[in-house]
Amino acid sequence: MEVLLLEDVEGLGFRGEVVRVRDGYARNFLIPRGLAKKATPSVLKAWKVEQEQKRRKIERAQEQARAVADRLEGTVVSFTLKIGEGGKAYGSIGAGDIARALQEMGFEVERKQIRLGSTLRMAGEFPVQVRLMEGVFATITVKVEPEASPQEEPVVTSAGEPPAEPAPETGENQETPTEGEDVEAQEETEEA
Repeated sequence: MEVLLLEDVEGLGFRGEVVRVRDGYARNFLIPRGLAKKATPSVLKAWKVEQEQKRRKIERAQEQARAVADRLEGTVVSFTLKIGEGGKAYGSIGAGDIARALQEMGFEVERKQIRLGSTLRMAGEFPVQVRLMEGVFATITVKVEPEASPQEEPVVTSAGEPPAEPAPETGENQETPTEGEDVEAQEETEEA
């Protein structure tokens, strides 16, 4: 009996091939398990039509992916990253961040399509590949810039608190009482 293989069968053939097997093997093993169909002219014709439809669908998807790749090619995506002393970054830019930025720009890209070896942890420009479909790639540039730091950074005391601001000058030389003096002054007023 001749059968059309619907799946790869080890030692027999690959999907889509028409092979000759014994009747019992086809009826008792291949056909009940959905691995093959009896190769009649109608089955073969339907198989060819199905394969042609799949091929056209894949070609259309590849054309669309190439069009997106052409639009995506050379795109620059910028990020700011807080960089400390010695160039050490606080945080990183990952594939999810890049995918979200591309989605905001109007591209339909998922995180898993971004080919990023490791997260970006330093300032600079990095080429990143985006795999849109099998065999269709686009290269974008990810630009990581250091976050602008304020002109004056607050001085931190050893206790971890910023230093107290100096009292505004009123023109008089008056001393503000410390905690101990303030308590003593309150006790004196209560006694009187």
